[in-house]
Amino acid sequence: MNEGFSAKFCGLDACDCGKRHEQLTGSVEVADGAFGQLHTHIAAFLPEGGKVLYIYDGAVGAAQTVKRLLTKKYRAAEFCRDNMVSDRKLIGEIRVEEDVRLVVCAGGGSVADVAKYAAARLGLPLVMCGTSQATAGYLTASAMLYADGFCEVYKTAPPAVFLLDTAELSDDGTLNAAGFGEVCSRLTALFDWEFAAQARGESYCKSVEKEALLLICDLIKRVENAPAAARPALIAKSAVRLSLLMQRMGDSRLMCGGDMQIMHALSMLFRREARAFKLWGENEMLVSQVAIRAYLALLESGDMGFQPPPDNNLRLEAMGEYLGIGPGRAFKKIQPYISYDELLTISHCVAECREELLFKLRIYQKILLNANRIFKRLYKDKGYSYNEYVGAADLSLCIGLAPDVREKFTTLTYMKQLGLLDRYIA
Repeated sequence: MNEGFSAKFCGLDACDCGKRHEQLTGSVEVADGAFGQLHTHIAAFLPEGGKVLYIYDGAVGAAQTVKRLLTKKYRAAEFCRDNMVSDRKLIGEIRVEEDVRLVVCAGGGSVADVAKYAAARLGLPLVMCGTSQATAGYLTASAMLYADGFCEVYKTAPPAVFLLDTAELSDDGTLNAAGFGEVCSRLTALFDWEFAAQARGESYCKSVEKEALLLICDLIKRVENAPAAARPALIAKSAVRLSLLMQRMGDSRLMCGGDMQIMHALSMLFRREARAFKLWGENEMLVSQVAIRAYLALLESGDMGFQPPPDNNLRLEAMGEYLGIGPGRAFKKIQPYISYDELLTISHCVAECREELLFKLRIYQKILLNANRIFKRLYKDKGYSYNEYVGAADLSLCIGLAPDVREKFTTLTYMKQLGLLDRYIA
């Protein structure tokens, strides 16, 4: 039997890193029967009979459960899409009456992003009902939406209340793998966070790093030893814990390693070519391993010498041709050159802490390889494979363009500034 997980609002004392890590979502409940608390939480925002905007994915069975519960005591203006995609143009289709005082949503990561962005635009609180174990972004103060073909991240408020009823989770191998992959792949972001701290002096929290690493390792151990029926709840709780940790950080570092930069480019490439795209966490498991191998190649070579400077004109052309991004948006996204003096300083810092970074990177790679072994076993048909799905040319292009689709400084960003990524762009 899986124990429930709950987290009430709390403000934590200042950490050793100098920041105050604070939980902004007032109540987080992940347990069997959690949706039964829906009326209690809504009552804190509006009286019985009040009206809410209900955003949900009609293809998700648990969303129908939430709808039945919701409409027993409240009126609902519904916005429903089967297999909802996280596209910003959806927001423009939402019509809200004046008497709506709350947004309620039910679905997976795409629905959550649409609802967070809509609630922020409308200036309304959000009660979120998670229905999937395949996302670790429910509680973050951001929404990832496609706008004019570009995968963009928008700042929002996090949900005021979050409920996930583990009894409603689907025991689906693909969803389990996606949630497991999304949590474990954050090892790449952890490394890039420390790399940025060492190379550029960015703020860094060892307590958050430790908590995230323990969470990942604990999930790997538990999922490997748990009976199959217990896996959806185990993965969901870990994903929500990670999401809450990212919220408390007040920073997007755990959401933006080099793997996520590659992911954004890959998602835009597949969208441009109308190709079927695996779930986000499934792809993250692949690209995280690719990113870590690239980082190892860089640090193990010990060659921090300069190549010809990066060709931003080449990137501008490739972003339009391969990703379908308009020249104006692409121009704004291209990362500018770092000055020679700053790049020299960064290279000196990286050389100084090279052995320390390599030591940690090898540990992370070992953990990720172990996670990948379990990840493949989560598919019920045991037939998980990327054969004929994403090829070397796809990955090569996306690695080359990765630093220009997400702005955070990562090891890939550094490699671009050294001129090491141009050869990957077709």
